[in-house]
Order: sequence, then structure tokens, then C-alpha cells
Amino acid sequence: MPGGYIIDEEREIVFSRGWSSMCGDDLLLHAHHLAADQRFVRWYRQLVDLRDVTHVEVTENAVWTLANDSPFGAGARRAVVVGSNVAFGLARMFETLRDGLGEEILVSRDMDEAIRWLELDDARGAVLETLERVPDMITAWAGENVNKASGSGRKQATGN
Repeated sequence: MPGGYIIDEEREIVFSRGWSSMCGDDLLLHAHHLAADQRFVRWYRQLVDLRDVTHVEVTENAVWTLANDSPFGAGARRAVVVGSNVAFGLARMFETLRDGLGEEILVSRDMDEAIRWLELDDARGAVLETLERVPDMITAWAGENVNKASGSGRKQATGN
């Protein structure tokens, strides 16, 4: 899945976005790299935009692993905005698995609802513009993993 994130330290929020085709490994790469990012704080808010995902290949096991290994912790308020029934169901499963861990998660089909829920109403324009600027980091990370597995050791890109 093409996708990635931008960390807005001033607003204390992570903007994540994916588009096209989404698989479980892509989601796990995103979580792993976000957790390793020195700018990331576990209680930051997160807005995940999956409205442009057109194909989903995510297993229940991948959702369980993602929920179990999530870099976010208590105090985090997260909104996931989806554009398909399949993505909605998987996001709700994730929300259920994270229940009781001190996070608040909203799964919605409505970006404006998510923006209001994250208390970003006054910055709506900037939020939408930031989501559009999210770079495709996942493809580069996946390429790094392929190179490591093949023994080339050559890095293709370094991300955000």
C-alpha cells in the first residue's frame, strides 16, 4: 500500500494516510517505523485516512498483531476514516481489540466527524492539506526489507 505519516509536533498529532491496495504487512511496517521515529509520542492523537484504499488484503491475524503491537498507548485519541465496508469492519475489529487500553478510537466514514472528534475544527483546512502531503513511505520501507532479504543490503529510501 502506498502510504505513510506526518508527525505534527505542534498539534501533537500523527497524520497517517494510505491509498490504493492495503495489506497487513503494510500496516505493520507503518506501526514499526512510527514507533521508531524519535518525534513520535505514544499519547499523541492520530488521524488515519484510508478513504482512498481500493483493495484490502488484511487478515484477522494481521489486525490482532497490529492491535497487540500498536505504538500508541494510554491517552491517545485516534480516528480512522475509511471508504469501504471491508476497511470499516477491520478498523472496528482493531478498535475492539484495543478497548480497555486507555485509548479512544473512532471509526468513521466521515472525515469532518473525525476532525471534530479530534478537536481540530479550527484547523480543518490545514488538516486536509497535511493529509494530501503524506509521502509514500511504505513502498520505500517494503523495498528496504526486500533488499535485506535478498542480501543486497542496499537502501532505496529512508522515509520521513
